[in-house]
Amino acid sequence: MWDRGKSRTNREEALRVSQLVVEHYGQFPGRSVGIVAMNRPQAELIEDLLAEERRTNPELDALMGAETPEPFFVKSLENVQGDERDTIIISVAYGKDSQGHLALNFGPLNAEGGWRRLNVLVTRAKWQTILVTSMRSSELGGINPNNRGALALRDFIDYAERACELPPPPPTLTSAETNDFEDALRDALIERGLSVDAQVGASQFRI
Repeated sequence: MWDRGKSRTNREEALRVSQLVVEHYGQFPGRSVGIVAMNRPQAELIEDLLAEERRTNPELDALMGAETPEPFFVKSLENVQGDERDTIIISVAYGKDSQGHLALNFGPLNAEGGWRRLNVLVTRAKWQTILVTSMRSSELGGINPNNRGALALRDFIDYAERACELPPPPPTLTSAETNDFEDALRDALIERGLSVDAQVGASQFRI
């Protein structure tokens, strides 16, 4: 549940993130971890929950210490820049409130350039990205088509739901014009006995 208008946190998600951190260090003690929450209150809640875990688990405290080569961190979306870790855990936090209402307001993602922040975030992991969210992509159909940040979040959730495998669009012939370089290259290949189609591809990518 997203505590909209009050604490601006999602406690169940924060508890799940804390559990995932404990599980990760139990399985892969040599791999570094970073956590990114979509807003600062959620990041602070996760920090508090993990502080409790560290007080009761000395081994975990040592693994998360600042003296490691890539120290553990918890940050909000606005503060993630060039940080990289083996595993990045993302807490979206936003979701339905206690009345079952889902507001399509995703904090910094709704701001101008918010989609760039998400693009940076999803490339911070060297080995694994774990997405923790209370929303399904199918619940986000009402997003304003001009809100690039919210659209990017919806598409990333959809990507995770599909086990990170999206079918590529089928390549098709187009009527796009070729330039002089492409014409010269095509002619040279034809001279060598090859059969050539020009401007084959999908979206803006052509061969």
